[in-house]
Amino acid sequence: MRRLVLLAILLLLGAGTYFIMKPDPGYASKQTATDLLISHKTAGLEYPENAEEGFRASLAMDVEAIEMDVHMVRDSRIILHHDPVLSDYNCFAKGDKTRLIVAQQTVETLAALDCINHKVNARYRIATLDHFLEIYRNTDQSKSC
Repeated sequence: MRRLVLLAILLLLGAGTYFIMKPDPGYASKQTATDLLISHKTAGLEYPENAEEGFRASLAMDVEAIEMDVHMVRDSRIILHHDPVLSDYNCFAKGDKTRLIVAQQTVETLAALDCINHKVNARYRIATLDHFLEIYRNTDQSKSC
């Protein structure tokens, strides 16, 4: 029994020493000259993901790039939306059973929707990439999209 307790103590000490002495894994939040500060999903924590309001806010932020999600839809145009399926999780009222596959819709169908982002409790419209590029053209164009 004493040997088992001694072995357990040695294992705990060894594990503690390993975690204290192990080298930095490299994914810690150290910023170097080559790192980019990116607005994720067009400020998706403050605004609906990939919505115009968040895109405009991202353009005003001190970031080098703006990440956005794109989907090609049925009429071969590109829209911005995070999820490939619209449901009560990301567009419709809670409990609404409607489910739309984004790629199977047209821009006109999607643009007509009055979506609700439940994460930030805000309404938004699905926009085209062309619309975002037009907004971007009217800026200093210092950010990568």
